[in-house]
Amino acid sequence: MALIDWKDEFAIGIPAVDFEHRELIELINELYEELVRPAASKDVVVEFLGEINLSIGAHFPLEENEMRDRRYDQLAAHKDEHER
Repeated sequence: MALIDWKDEFAIGIPAVDFEHRELIELINELYEELVRPAASKDVVVEFLGEINLSIGAHFPLEENEMRDRRYDQLAAHKDEHER
């Protein structure tokens, strides 16, 4: 059972960003599956969290570059969200 199901309404129309959003949702769902197992492995959970952290660390610059290239007027606010 997935925690988050991808919906077409999540797509923003930038293939690289949409692809990475789907990958992040997949990682979150895999982590969730591990967490709901009766004998969840701490090591596996830590590994998933590390992978999610690395993926997000690579994803935010991609998003910010796309916003910069498109002269997105909310870039500063969105970047602040990334920083938090």
